[in-house]
Amino acid sequence: MLIVCGLLFSQFAWGRTSVLIVVQHDTSQDVDSCEQRLRAELSADGYAPTTVQVEQEPNAAVLVDTAKRLASSAAISIVLSEGSVSGLVWMVDPKKPGGLLRAVTELPVNDQASIVFAITATDVLHGGLLELGYVQDDPKIAPSLPDPVRKPEPAAPGAPELLAPAPAALPRTPLPSPPRHTASDAQTEPPPNLQATVSANRLFAIRGLPPSTEIDLAVTRRLGIHWAIGLHGGFVLPVELKTSRASASASQFLVGPRLEYWQQMGRWWSSFTFVETGLYYETVHGSSSTSVTGHDRSAFTIYHQLGGGVSFHASRDFGLWLGASVLLPYQPSDVVILEETVGRIASPSVLLGGGLLARF
Repeated sequence: MLIVCGLLFSQFAWGRTSVLIVVQHDTSQDVDSCEQRLRAELSADGYAPTTVQVEQEPNAAVLVDTAKRLASSAAISIVLSEGSVSGLVWMVDPKKPGGLLRAVTELPVNDQASIVFAITATDVLHGGLLELGYVQDDPKIAPSLPDPVRKPEPAAPGAPELLAPAPAALPRTPLPSPPRHTASDAQTEPPPNLQATVSANRLFAIRGLPPSTEIDLAVTRRLGIHWAIGLHGGFVLPVELKTSRASASASQFLVGPRLEYWQQMGRWWSSFTFVETGLYYETVHGSSSTSVTGHDRSAFTIYHQLGGGVSFHASRDFGLWLGASVLLPYQPSDVVILEETVGRIASPSVLLGGGLLARF
C-alpha cells in the first residue's frame, strides 16, 4: 500500500510540461530511431514526452487536432518521405486560436539523421516558446551574462584615433508560415478516447477467506494525455467455507467510479495508477449437517481500492496489462452458521492479475 501511494504521489507531483510526439502507425525503423532520440532530448531538457500514433500522415491538421484533443500545450510530428525526415512543431498561442506552427528543416536519412532531427526539433520548440514569451525554469542552466566591456587602451601620442567597428548584423532566417488547412486535412480520424479492460485477478484476503478469483471490467474515457475517468465493476467467484458441521458459499460484487493516471514510458509500454471508491455487495448461502437449516444473508458496504501496473501496446488499439492493487472494504463481516464462524468476507485483500486492453 505504501508503494502504491508513493507511485501516486510521485506521478501526481511531477509537474513537467507535456509534449506530444505524433508519428504514423506502422512506420519504418528510421522514424522509430528519430522518435527515441527526440524523446531522450526532450526528457533531458525537462519535458515529459508522450508518443501518440495516428493512422495517417501527421500533417499540420492532424498534429493540431491531436494536440487539442489530448489537451497538450505542444506537439511535434515526425514524417518520413523519399529518403528524408522532416516534421512540424505546434505550440499553444494564447493570442491566436490556431496556435503557433513551425517547420523542422528537412534532413536526409543517414546515420546522424535521428540525432540532428532531435536537436533541431528541440531548438525549434525553444525558439517558439521564446517567441511566445514563455519562460522555463531550468536550474541547470545559469542566466547568460553580458561580456565585460573592455576599456580602450590609451593611444600613443600623435597616433590617429581608431573607431570601433560596428557590430555585424546577425542573419535572420525567415520562419515558415503555417500551411493552410485543406478540406482533406480536416477529415482526420480522432485518436481513441475510450478504453476498456477485461481482466482476471487473484484475490488474497488478509483474513477469513481462501484465495479466490475476481473477473472485472473497466471502461474509462481519457481527459487528456495522462488522466482518465470511468466505471469499474468486479465479480468474485463463489468461495466455499466449510467446518465439521456447517458450510457456506460466499459471493462478492463491487462497482464504482475510477480515476486513472497514465504515464508513457516508451513507445510500446506505459505505467498507470488508479484510485476508486464504490459499493461492495456480499451474499452468503449457508447450510448445515444437522436438522437446523442454514440461512442466506446479504449486505452492502463501501470499499476503497488503489493500485497500479504497466501496459504493453501490441498495436495502437490493443494491448496487455499487468497490475496489483489493494482492496479495502469499509466493514468486514464474519460468516456465522449454527453459532459457528466459518469465515470472514469483505476483509482487506491484495489483488494480482492482468488482462486485455482495447482502445476505441
